[in-house]
Amino acid sequence: MRTRAATWTLLAISALLLAIMVISISPVDGDKLIQPLDIEEEAAVVTFEKDPTGIAEVNVTVRSTSTRTAYYTISASISGNPLWSVEYPDSLYLEPMEEWRFRVTIRVPAGTPPSDSAELTVSMSSEGGIVVGSDSCRVIVMPHVSTELAPAVDYLVDMPSSGSFRVKVVNTGNVRTPVALVSDGPWLDTVGTADLLLEAGGVLSLEIDYDVSGMTGENTTRLRSIADGLESDHLDITFMPDGELFHIMFGGGPFLVLLPGPGSAERVRLMSIGGTVSDVGIEVVVPDDGSVTLEYDELPDEISLERVDARLSASGLDGDSVVVIRAFGFHEDRMVVSNELPVVLKAHPGESKGPDPVLVTAIGGGGGAVLAGLVGTFAYLYSASEVLRYKWLLLTFIPLYSTIHGERVLDHFFRGRLYEYIKENPGATFTALKEHFDVKNGTLTYHLHRLEQEELITHRNVGKYKLFYVDGVRVKGVEAVISPLDREMINIITENPGITSKRMISMLSGERSNRTLSRHIKQLERKGFIRSEVKGGQRHLYLTNELERVLLPKEGVLEMKDLAVADI
Repeated sequence: MRTRAATWTLLAISALLLAIMVISISPVDGDKLIQPLDIEEEAAVVTFEKDPTGIAEVNVTVRSTSTRTAYYTISASISGNPLWSVEYPDSLYLEPMEEWRFRVTIRVPAGTPPSDSAELTVSMSSEGGIVVGSDSCRVIVMPHVSTELAPAVDYLVDMPSSGSFRVKVVNTGNVRTPVALVSDGPWLDTVGTADLLLEAGGVLSLEIDYDVSGMTGENTTRLRSIADGLESDHLDITFMPDGELFHIMFGGGPFLVLLPGPGSAERVRLMSIGGTVSDVGIEVVVPDDGSVTLEYDELPDEISLERVDARLSASGLDGDSVVVIRAFGFHEDRMVVSNELPVVLKAHPGESKGPDPVLVTAIGGGGGAVLAGLVGTFAYLYSASEVLRYKWLLLTFIPLYSTIHGERVLDHFFRGRLYEYIKENPGATFTALKEHFDVKNGTLTYHLHRLEQEELITHRNVGKYKLFYVDGVRVKGVEAVISPLDREMINIITENPGITSKRMISMLSGERSNRTLSRHIKQLERKGFIRSEVKGGQRHLYLTNELERVLLPKEGVLEMKDLAVADI
């Protein structure tokens, strides 16, 4: 009996020990063993709230499977959607039994229709390439209702008290959406814009009637886009009376306007709507090789709604020639560029001669261009020479694109001297540059503008002074002086660490050439602001610790110029 009792006691103790072992290796939730990799969310939900592209984020927990410090690689993919991108850390080191948490971000192109069929898979592999952990979850793209309201032009000049203008409504969401336009004030007629139905990605061009008869002062009204019953976007429209006519501004200004001058083909007229523009100059856009030098009357310090006339003359012409000009200036710290205006300029005495010059009206930013000038110019050109006729057709019907690379900008002798002087004297003011080179305001403004166009130099406003620097110069106690493009690139890398250079270029290639963008990426790397790593045949960009951000000190301009300067 004692032997049987001892046997039963031994069996009971064994069963208890086995139970303890089972419990000790069970996970917290009791339904499966602890995994080396675990996606915490059951689904990645894509929303479009903060960005035109849809974004979903999931948290992933990984655990070491080794008894020593080990290196692991991470991979992630989405089934069936090659255009979607996934961002995640590509590798990590884990101490024995260490647990680490990271985030996976999914980016979906704008307009992607709602769905729940995609699947995200995240895997972890050991140094030998063996997959030690993997997990998956569904990707759900939510319905997104959104519209954008955009004017056909930025402004209209010299309009009658009643008329119409065009706006575009774009469905930037991913579902078919009912859209209506409503106005806050009595000046706009939106009756015909109700009960519209717009497909995802669709665009509607609508004509909006206005009547501002009796308006005595400047007035702003708001046009709202209502999508599926909720306001999705709006456009502020400002009417500015000018005698018996009106100027119409869409959105915020100011806008610099270049118009044909009165009475003389050698004059142009400048005005600014929506605010004042200072340091205004006029430049030749086509040809862009620097062969034509433009001269014009001294312009006032500021241009406003009151129109200013300027007489033009040019050298370097091969007979009477068609050139395209535009005006530019500054509003606070922002550059303002006018519409482009084709003009026919007469050669100086001693150069090739031809018919008298005729000014051509620009059809562009300002919708109130004078039709009579256009008809007269057209008739003149066809009665002149075949050369001018060809140039007119080329300028009128062929899109004008031109890119001036930094190396070519410095080919101009004066701009080269100006660049070198700013490099040797960082923080030089506009007045100091004018006195040093003994040039007119317009001439200096023009050449500074050309250097800033290629972002070879940049400027900052300190009180009433405008200080100029070569791109990449750091002044002691002052934030690193970099160009707006460099600043934009740094902001993108801050928000997207590890972004590829190819993607960076695609995000910024709207108004700049790929060559310019690549040059600025290399400059930022050379200055030590960013670093690059080559992975999978692509360059990934990261910020370094060298980028110092401090506030501009409150010393005066003279004290600032005495501070130490280092070229980096």
